[in-house]
Amino acid sequence: MANAPTVRKYYLEYHRVQYSNDGHTLDVVISRADLPRPTIDIRPCDEYSDHSLVLFQLRLPRPPLRFVDVSTRAWKNFDSDKFRQGLLKSHPCQLPDGIHTMPADVLQDIYDSTLSTLLNKHAPRRVVRRRHQPTTLWFDSDCAAAKRRTRMFERRYRRTRSNADRRSWIDQTLRKQQLYASKQNQYWEDKISSSRSNPSRLWTNLSVVLRRERARPVTTRSQLGSTPRALLGPFLRFSPSQPEITITITIKELV
Repeated sequence: MANAPTVRKYYLEYHRVQYSNDGHTLDVVISRADLPRPTIDIRPCDEYSDHSLVLFQLRLPRPPLRFVDVSTRAWKNFDSDKFRQGLLKSHPCQLPDGIHTMPADVLQDIYDSTLSTLLNKHAPRRVVRRRHQPTTLWFDSDCAAAKRRTRMFERRYRRTRSNADRRSWIDQTLRKQQLYASKQNQYWEDKISSSRSNPSRLWTNLSVVLRRERARPVTTRSQLGSTPRALLGPFLRFSPSQPEITITITIKELV
């Protein structure tokens, strides 16, 4: 059994569990050093078996919710028939005179402006506030299929309210949770195994598993800028330590 100094080298805390008559330590609870001391409860051995049951609770901090502003369109009320009628009456579909001699850039501008005008009319833009969902690295197509299938069983049960559909929903939920756990464990086992020869990468992966990594700030659209030139701004700034270079970039924005 590892001693307390050895455990503290890895930023962990060593909590002894003493419940024997001679005061010897038979069990330990190891937790992260930055967390409060766990609450340890020892149940008498005569309640369950000839061995005592050790229960402990860890007060894990819950990460704060983060929200981002997302620009989207009102697709819920989009009427495809009205959009088609407007498109047939638009300038590109009327085949104006000289269209065959127009440059490709002009035709592209007409196409982009027409579609943008119709979209702004039938599906106007709006800014909604959504909760930021961190990317789950191990979530693949199998997990997505299991999630969709679980929702299908849930909708079926809420529509029929039958015991058979409720049982099917519960069974599918359990299968989904087992799949999630298997995918997560396999992903991090492969990550840690592949980084054994690189201590720095190994500690980085372990920090992610132990949730010690620093939360990355969420970059909103207003911080990035709404135009291509604003996005390229950091790359076009002049650095005093380098010779001055004049960069000319022509940016054609699509409305």
